[in-house]
Amino acid sequence: MARRWVILVAGGALAVRLIAIAHFYGDSTDLHIYRYFAEFTRHGVNPYHAPASAAAGGGQADEPVLEFLLYAGLLDLWNSGTAIRILFALLDTCVVLALGLLLPRTAAWRTNAMLFYAFNPLVLLAWTRLPEDKSISFVLVVLTVAFFERGRLALGWTAATVLAAVKWVGAFFALPLLVHTWRARSGRAAVAAGVLAVVTFALANLPFFPGSFLAYERRSHRLSFSPIFDSITVPFAHAGLYSPLVPRVWLVLATIALALLTWRGLIDVGEAICLGTWAGFVLLPDEPPDRILLAALPLLLVVRSTRGRWVLWWLASLVPAVWLYVDTMSAPGGLRRLTGAPETTRHVLGANVFMLLLVLVYLWDRTRGRGREPVAA
Repeated sequence: MARRWVILVAGGALAVRLIAIAHFYGDSTDLHIYRYFAEFTRHGVNPYHAPASAAAGGGQADEPVLEFLLYAGLLDLWNSGTAIRILFALLDTCVVLALGLLLPRTAAWRTNAMLFYAFNPLVLLAWTRLPEDKSISFVLVVLTVAFFERGRLALGWTAATVLAAVKWVGAFFALPLLVHTWRARSGRAAVAAGVLAVVTFALANLPFFPGSFLAYERRSHRLSFSPIFDSITVPFAHAGLYSPLVPRVWLVLATIALALLTWRGLIDVGEAICLGTWAGFVLLPDEPPDRILLAALPLLLVVRSTRGRWVLWWLASLVPAVWLYVDTMSAPGGLRRLTGAPETTRHVLGANVFMLLLVLVYLWDRTRGRGREPVAA
């Protein structure tokens, strides 16, 4: 694929996001959290001991300390929420570049993937119009997949470790990565990579230690919530079929299952990374649209995507985009009657239809021997 075309699409993606930042006011509860606790961080005050943020609904600091340090550095340069939003726009541009230049796929697939991520209304609404930090996670997921599929294990481990240190997501597929490294290189290489990753992760938690470990306690507490927002577990809770043990047991079993499937060669390392990211989010009880999208997009990297299926992905993604527009943009009453009230079964299914479609199509292909989207030279 011509680099000029990749750069053109990436430039278009950045332009659309900067226009949205400049002309369409965007805010989110999470943006308040990023700024509020980053202000404590940049003044040397432990953010995990700071008062809860009233503007964020009484939220406490529960992000990794490196993320707060990143925002603190940005706010030192420009003390505005716009600086954080521009960072997210730049990271989205990096995603487009990685899809076009690094991920080993056919030229047709890379073109479709770049255009989808660059200009899809759901991505723009969920991560740009409503500023969210999910671009940090997704760009590192794409880089991890690209490096491992290209056999660049050291770079892959670096991306996965940074992902774990900054957003914890890398921990969802750490065990399959160890298995893959063991099979591809040796047991010694796997142990060395694992030890380096653990040491790096531990060092990343040293700022404001031991207060930084409050983030883990608070995140663990959130697993005990009753299902809210658009979590796919909401209908099960309504039917009395949900327990706070569900996400905890699921995360453990999913990690072990992916490691075993990788060891037996039933899935490859790219699938393990993408499925691990999906598994880490899909059954969380507090699942808003931005996290649902982060669960869905990695699946797009491995599910088989023909020309017709790309049309299907676009159409399916427009449904949660409409749902999100209705919920956040004061849409007319007719659309509200279409989407249903928040936390009803209709509302939850609409918000998850894109993610569920990707899961169903992936399983359909795998059970019929068609496999995943091929890795191209």
